[in-house]
This record gives sequence, C-alpha cells and structure tokens, in this order.
Amino acid sequence: MTRLFGTDGVRGIVGQDMTHEVALRLGLALGTHLGAGSTVAIGRDARLSGPMLSAAAVAGLLATGVNVVRLGVATTPAIQYYTSQNEEVDAAVIVTASHNPGQWNGLKFIAADGTEASREDEEHVEQLYASQKFRLASWKDVGRLSSDETCNDAYVKAVQKKFKVPDGKRRKLRVVVDPAGGPGTLVTPRFLRSIGCEPILLHGELDGTFAGRSPEPVEDNLAKLKERVKETKADLGVAHDGDADRAIFVDETGAFVPGDQSFALIAEHLVKRHKGGLVCTPVSTGSVVEEVVTRAGGKVVYTAVGSPIVGRRMRKDKAVFGGEENGGLIFPDHQYCRDALMSVARMVELILTSGKSLGALRSALPKFFVSKQKFECANEAKDGLARSLRDWTRAKYPKARIDETDGFKVYFEDGWVLARPSGTEPIYRVYAESKSEARSVALAKEFVDESKRLLRAPEVKAR
Repeated sequence: MTRLFGTDGVRGIVGQDMTHEVALRLGLALGTHLGAGSTVAIGRDARLSGPMLSAAAVAGLLATGVNVVRLGVATTPAIQYYTSQNEEVDAAVIVTASHNPGQWNGLKFIAADGTEASREDEEHVEQLYASQKFRLASWKDVGRLSSDETCNDAYVKAVQKKFKVPDGKRRKLRVVVDPAGGPGTLVTPRFLRSIGCEPILLHGELDGTFAGRSPEPVEDNLAKLKERVKETKADLGVAHDGDADRAIFVDETGAFVPGDQSFALIAEHLVKRHKGGLVCTPVSTGSVVEEVVTRAGGKVVYTAVGSPIVGRRMRKDKAVFGGEENGGLIFPDHQYCRDALMSVARMVELILTSGKSLGALRSALPKFFVSKQKFECANEAKDGLARSLRDWTRAKYPKARIDETDGFKVYFEDGWVLARPSGTEPIYRVYAESKSEARSVALAKEFVDESKRLLRAPEVKAR
C-alpha cells in the first residue's frame, strides 16, 4: 500500500492529488478510526481551498457519527493548544499546507494531547482510506456540528502567561511582523501589543493566494521584511510560514538570522534558566546549537527530521527545549509542537532581559556557514537515489563517518553534508556546513551535482 502521510500530514496540489474526494475519504477514515460519538475540532489556514477541503472532511466525519467543532481560520499551534486543553475533544484536523505555495493544501491529524497523530494511528487511517471499509452512522446518529471562535484568543492568553520579563527591564520594542497573509496576523500583533511592544504589519491581511510573498520564510522571500525593518528603525523583524508554526527573525540592521542561530540563542537562554538540561533537534540542525548548548551546561540529542519526531523524543527524555533549524521551535512548558508565537515571546524576552540587540546577541555565536540546496526528485526515485548516493559516498570517502539517522549525514574533518528526501514534496535536500563559507558551498555543490548525475542513471529511475 502506498504511504499516504508524509512527515507532516497529507499534502498535494489542489485539484490534482488533493481534492474534495481525498478530504472526504480522509474524514470518513478518521471518523471510522475514532468511532461514533467522538469529537473532532477542525481549523484551517487562509488558503482559498480551505473552506472546500474543510467542508469535505467535515462531511466525512459527520457521516461516521463523529461530532465536529469548527474553529475557523487559526494558527496550527493555536488549534493544537485548543485540542490539548479541551477534554471533550478527541482529535483535531488542520487543513493547511504550511510553507507550500497557495496551490497546495493538505490535512494533518492531531491527537487529543495536541501533538501530531502517531504513525500507528496514521497507518490505521491509511488502511481504512485504501479499503474504504467505513462505518457509516444511521440517519439519526450522524454527528453534530458546532462552532467555537475562541481558539486564537485562548492561545494568545496562554502565551502571555508564559512571558517572563521583570517590569524594570520592559521597554517598547518595535517589531515588524510578516505573516505572509496567513493566520499569524490574528495572533502575533495582538500578543506584541499586550506585552507593550509596537507591531508593524507587513502582508498583514488574510490572503489565501500569498500574493505578498511565498509562505516559506526563507531569506530569498524576505527582502521586503528586511527593508521594512531598516525603514522603520525597528528592533526586530519576524516572518511566519503559512500556518504560523514557524518564526524566522531579522535583526535590527535588516540582516537575516538563520534558523539555527535563533534556535541557538533561545536554547542558550532556556538551558541557562534551567541550569542545564537536554535539547532535542534533528540531524539537519547546524553545529552552532550544540556548541552553545554544551557551553551553557546542557546536552544535545539528535533525531530524524520532523517536528513530531522531535516532540516525542523531547517528551520521552524530558527535554527542556527542542525544535528544527527551519524556525520551528518546541517549548515543552507550553506544548510539544512547533510554536511560532512562543518563539516570538522568548526572543523578545531574551532581548529585553539581556539588554542587547539581536544583532549583538548573534555576533557572539560561534561562526558556521550552512549551504542549503534542493532539487526536484520524483517520489518513486527517492529510495534509489538514497542507495546510489550512499554507495558513491562510501566509495569516494571510505574513512568518513556516516550517520543514517535520517537520510545520511557524512562527517568530514572540516564540516558535514546531509542528504535526505523531503517528506512533503517531490524534492531532495542537501545541507552542507563548514566554518568556511566556500567549503560549505563546495560540499553542497559536489553532492547536488552527483545526485543529479545519479538520477539520470536507469537503475535509479527503475527503483
């Protein structure tokens, strides 16, 4: 059976592999999995296809006798927090494609505790989806539909309670907020005002087409944010992805702050507060995090890529902090999922309590250079490419240490390379790191070029 779920739900291009029929069947499968009488909350980001896919999923759930609470447009972490805080809610569905462009959409399932559904639950839903052996309710036992508009409000208030800055150190920071037209616009400016900051909105109207900028908060998409920070003489800039579970920062000079640097700064802040502790992160994260955490008296544990994997490891090992290098950070004292608003809260907290600007804070970090590349790779070719690229690497670099926690990571004396397939798109990613920028670029290029050569080989295409 073909795997339906990727690393973060089911995604596809609307009208092609993500249709109302897919959403309906997923609703029927989830409802059958949960059982009649269960309650499911459903929320969405601002994509144009959101209402259509939500309605289809709701129809499937109701048909199996499951009650549904509609939350409307909300951030992913707000929906997860709502789910974890309401005992009558057994699961949630979030209609989002996160950082993917507007033509994409998807559904992700959330467990009762607010974390992403387990792989075991996803597999059972996949089996039901494929077999279509759904348990349909009788006419009088179909599920009941209701709405609750308090989701974002409760979430913002919860983050406010976690914000910790002595009154004597509080001051009015000016923060440019770029939610890319996503639901971050409903929470981040409000939170900043509540703690005495001045938010300046960029792309601040809900826009399911993402006309202002692409929803992925990478440096190439944030030129306007960097300009606005400089124009307004702001203290900070923050960009969210399409569902606002990630936060990427720009410092007061308008300089882009890579995700592993903001991760390292907040990790150091929290490890010092806890006087040690464990930090969990995927193998894709830069070495700056481990150096800073170790220096602060903590320890780093590496996992496979994917925020659900990181969150579960954090819970198992009682970690004080964790997350991914793409701006998706997890705060276990709040919830075990990526949380952009809590990231904003902790970054503002760090700037205020330290009395230093973000630029000054990051200038003290160990210097590493990371080159991130990606290229198209059909899903059916990913396994073949992984095997061929691993074989080539072992033949060319027989003394290099290889870590196969996720994809494969090759360690050299002066850096490392990670090559792994995306779990959400038909692409392959190659990350390379070194203390020399030229070396990191050269390492990434070598492995990307070799990958593209191998993809042309008949044996790779056939696998």
